[in-house]
Amino acid sequence: WNVSRDTIFRVNVGGTRQVVDFAAQAGAVLYHVSTAFAATHHAASHHAATHHAASQDDDGQRGNGSMAYVSSKAAAEEVAGGSGLPVVTLRPSIFIGNSRDGRIAAFQGIHKVAGSILKGALPVLPAEPASLIDFIPQDVAAKAVRRLLERQVSHGTYWLTAGEHAPTLADLVQVTLDLAATLGVKTHSPRLMPASAVGRLLLPLLDDVMTPALRRQFRLQLDLLHLFQSSGPLPSSLPGLGIQVTRDSQLHAFGR
Repeated sequence: WNVSRDTIFRVNVGGTRQVVDFAAQAGAVLYHVSTAFAATHHAASHHAATHHAASQDDDGQRGNGSMAYVSSKAAAEEVAGGSGLPVVTLRPSIFIGNSRDGRIAAFQGIHKVAGSILKGALPVLPAEPASLIDFIPQDVAAKAVRRLLERQVSHGTYWLTAGEHAPTLADLVQVTLDLAATLGVKTHSPRLMPASAVGRLLLPLLDDVMTPALRRQFRLQLDLLHLFQSSGPLPSSLPGLGIQVTRDSQLHAFGR
């Protein structure tokens, strides 16, 4: 998300076109891994237009960050869906590590937020405490894809999400604080504020005292939390694939 909009689109949209060409030449079914947040990109674009002052880069340019990422993934879905090929669209939410041991190849945005809380470097989180944060352990996602392959599914859209079992932001903050206590790390709970209030009230007050680096970091957190949170559950295809997750299993996986 820290690269230009052009680069994001070149990778996600241009790259998808090349994979579509390859699948066509191979006569293969295309399993296209998109993102659950692509389905809400219109709402995200509206948010960017309404609250752009809170998410602008320091040079004043818009269209980068999570908004560009989500728009590019939505455009990539259109490329795959309009290809005429048999396409299975997979929409995972946020990836976290393996549910048993937490291992992951590279930390994601949600890990950066948790790390900032653990370090006591995040005094404010721009989100409502009851906001749902949908994520999926990578082994659960892999199991879902394997089930689809075993059933020789060749078309349709599948949501790899926790759905109604997604924890709240307050749940995840508490898991992080509990981990800090277990490790003997002194930290504090961030204040949870609506994103609109942060952008409209807090950032202007702090503009003169925040360094450019701190401002960028805070706006990245604002961007991440806006994308991650939802007031209602996302759809989930896991039950139909015989895969059960619960709020408790999700919190345990996040803790790992």
